[in-house]
Amino acid sequence: MLFGHFKENHIAALNLIKIVEYAFCLPGTSAPLQREFSLMNNAWTDDRGLMKESTVKGLITCKINIGLACEDFYNKIKNKKDFLKKVLANEKYM
Repeated sequence: MLFGHFKENHIAALNLIKIVEYAFCLPGTSAPLQREFSLMNNAWTDDRGLMKESTVKGLITCKINIGLACEDFYNKIKNKKDFLKKVLANEKYM
């Protein structure tokens, strides 16, 4: 309503709009971060304590962004030769 009022009355509020947009993009709770720490603790157990940080980061990134069980993910990529070559390459990829 406030921004509608500004627009109707031709009041410039660009800086205010930027501040409000920034405030709305901030998470309301720390729950997403707590979920990531929980996933990390589950992946980096005493038995797997020798894993490099980059390996744990990769596992967590896959777990959060892909949303598939390990077996489902394996079945999805096992026949994609180009993708597997990129995974095994020394280059960084995104």
